[in-house]
Amino acid sequence: MPQIKDQGQTASISGNLWKSTDGGKTWTALTKVNGKARVADVEVLAMEMDPNDSQIIWVGLRQGGLLRSQDGGETWEFSDIFTSEKVYGLAIDPNNSQTIYASAVFEGRGKIFKSEDDGISWKEIYTAASNGPLVIALALDSNNPSILYASTSDNQVIKTQDAGASWKNIFTSDSPILRIVMDSADHELVYLASVEGEIFRSKNSDAAFKKLSPKVSGDFLRDSFTVIETDPDRADWVYVAGASGIIRSQDGGKKWEKIVVLQDPANAPIDALAISPFDSQDMIYGAAQATYRSQDGGTSWTPAQFGSPGLVNVLKYDPADEGVIYLGLKK
Repeated sequence: MPQIKDQGQTASISGNLWKSTDGGKTWTALTKVNGKARVADVEVLAMEMDPNDSQIIWVGLRQGGLLRSQDGGETWEFSDIFTSEKVYGLAIDPNNSQTIYASAVFEGRGKIFKSEDDGISWKEIYTAASNGPLVIALALDSNNPSILYASTSDNQVIKTQDAGASWKNIFTSDSPILRIVMDSADHELVYLASVEGEIFRSKNSDAAFKKLSPKVSGDFLRDSFTVIETDPDRADWVYVAGASGIIRSQDGGKKWEKIVVLQDPANAPIDALAISPFDSQDMIYGAAQATYRSQDGGTSWTPAQFGSPGLVNVLKYDPADEGVIYLGLKK
């Protein structure tokens, strides 16, 4: 695997990347860059860890393209080849982590790129027809890594079954889809969350997507859920979050229960949520400049505040170390 080259100098980036080694109680800013910093004030749009080595972390930026760390975030380097202004989505093949996908803006146009040599070189596998539409979310089927989903800012959801050689449109929504997730046990069960806060589900991945209308205690909740996550270990468990707080379904979206959060989500919407792969009772969410972690399924929470103007946008548990959590901020 290519190693980070020591270029004889280091630089610093803004404190928008953080790491906790005690489950979210305390956090350390990750600011050291090998070589020159292409962009000093980084904003984190996406983050993925190598499924086979979680010390390797890829980060997509609003400006500056890609960052990579090979030592758990202690040091970073900017990609020398992939220098796109914005990288919205990332996905890594769990069977061959040399294969990486990135949705990005290149020369003003939304595109999807693929690397088969650990990010040394990239090839274009999808492009928007004209400047303007962006490719936002990416989701890789870990059971069959030839299957990749993507969403665009012109309200399309597309799918490839041959690792990007060809694509088909599987859904058109009324607003852009921000997130795509699959059930942990049944990857034919796919969920979508839109920029307008709507939630959709398909039971066989590329058939009809139906809008879910979550109801808690007999009352329908307004469309305000822009975050969606599935439980890493429990089939049919799905969480949605946003300006209405957090709700959870244990039956694939038929019935829902409210998880009581600490802050008023109408004033500080929840923009990031993660469920521990080690214990489904362990979860963490981000709202504005703070995180809240629960180890009892959302009954009680431990807060942590960040001295940064950025907003919590990404939260990731390290799949190899239950105490390690990574966080990314954006403006």
